[in-house]
Amino acid sequence: MPSHLPPKETDPSGAVVVLRDRAWGGEQASVSESRPPMPAPPPRWAGRFRRLEHRRDESYRSLDVAICGAALVSVQEWVRLLRCPICLPVEET
Repeated sequence: MPSHLPPKETDPSGAVVVLRDRAWGGEQASVSESRPPMPAPPPRWAGRFRRLEHRRDESYRSLDVAICGAALVSVQEWVRLLRCPICLPVEET
């Protein structure tokens, strides 16, 4: 049996249930009890211009590209974004 597989446990009906670690505490739960992991959201950064978000464009559809190479996407006025660490580096004083 390969060692890279997660531990297995047999349920009362005799079927094999593969166990996986829970992300919030290292406990183990059966696949039927836990939900599938959610994909991580793409990083969102503020650029040099107001209301433009830096987002990676995997399909290369956007023509507007930031200094860091991320696509520029318009966002709502009330959205607060972190400063892009490449386009707006922190200046040491």
